[in-house]
Amino acid sequence: MTEAPLITVTTLDRDRLRQMIHLSTLAGPAATPAIVLLSKALTEARAVAPSDISRHVATINSHVTYRTQGRGSRAHVAAVTLVPPADADMQLGRASVLAPTGSALLGLAEGESIEWPDEAGQMARYTLLQVVFQPGAVGRFDL
Repeated sequence: MTEAPLITVTTLDRDRLRQMIHLSTLAGPAATPAIVLLSKALTEARAVAPSDISRHVATINSHVTYRTQGRGSRAHVAAVTLVPPADADMQLGRASVLAPTGSALLGLAEGESIEWPDEAGQMARYTLLQVVFQPGAVGRFDL
């Protein structure tokens, strides 16, 4: 498995993510590889006040475009909104921050890439192309 990346998160997102991870481990079987990596990434993450996060960093409730490419497959570009698990619906473009895609992109800055397990558990390269909307950039710290 790859090393967890150094990510940047708001203190609010970090606390919410830790609670989500805790609740997910109570609700189900063993943690997925993505959740294990996210937990480690949060431990090592640079945490900043919500008002200090760069608008180019993916946070909870950010709408982003990204590229992913698995080994031996073509690159795929898509857009998602990174949401808490209860709000996730990939048919509507809402990726859970605890699912592979959401956890891979969370905390990355535009242009950054990471090797992360995909939905099938295979390693893939995720690149954050653009943060289209980020709540903190418009003063929405309640989202």
